[in-house]
Amino acid sequence: MEPAIRAAAAAGFVGVATAVVLRLLRPPERCVLYYHPISQPGRACLSLLRAARVSPARVALKTVSFEAGEHKSAAFLAINAHGTVPALSEGTFGMGESHAIMRFLCARLRLPDHWYPREPRARARVDEYLDWHHRHTRDGVPFFFHKFMARRFGMAPDTLRLAEGRAKYEAAARQIEACFLSRGAWLGGEQISIADLACYAELGPMQWDDELGPVLDSLPNLSRWLRAIAAQPWHAEVMAEVAQLVQRGGAH
Repeated sequence: MEPAIRAAAAAGFVGVATAVVLRLLRPPERCVLYYHPISQPGRACLSLLRAARVSPARVALKTVSFEAGEHKSAAFLAINAHGTVPALSEGTFGMGESHAIMRFLCARLRLPDHWYPREPRARARVDEYLDWHHRHTRDGVPFFFHKFMARRFGMAPDTLRLAEGRAKYEAAARQIEACFLSRGAWLGGEQISIADLACYAELGPMQWDDELGPVLDSLPNLSRWLRAIAAQPWHAEVMAEVAQLVQRGGAH
């Protein structure tokens, strides 16, 4: 190789190497979590940040007002085109979907492995619940909305949808009892994970409901699991607003 070509190649390599080093040394961009404290998926993401003691300097919080329609604003849609809460931004990068957000945060922040394990079988157990959640536990949300939230939006509760949602929540609770919590203390095994946070954000508040509370309390594995999460140091802060909402019977 001619000296000039060799020099150019060397300079190019050094330039690329320098750029890589500088990129590695550059402080990571601050993330912003857009959420609402009454949103179950948003509360799951907030639970992860609080449980893992993530600094606000690393992930900032921004409350999105459903009542004001902020989740359908142009600014929000530029972050999450689906217009759903929660959403996450990191510089020009934006995303939605709570389970994807929690997985991203586990990787980006290098959180303790138990939240989203690297070992294939352990990760598969967590993913198994997270995938199941969407068409089972989450399907009960009409009960929550029509019993506790409809009036906040000027709507009359739909008693049929409310009854359907209640049945979905109860069916999910019984399957969680018999399937997921029969093989370990937590949904993914023997350590708490993002699967537990996703489930508790949805089903946890129902322990304070006058209809579903006794049902959940009658399931020994589930009631033990609920108590274990309620004992976590972050629980009171994250659940305060929704607990008050459910305990007083809704937004009037």
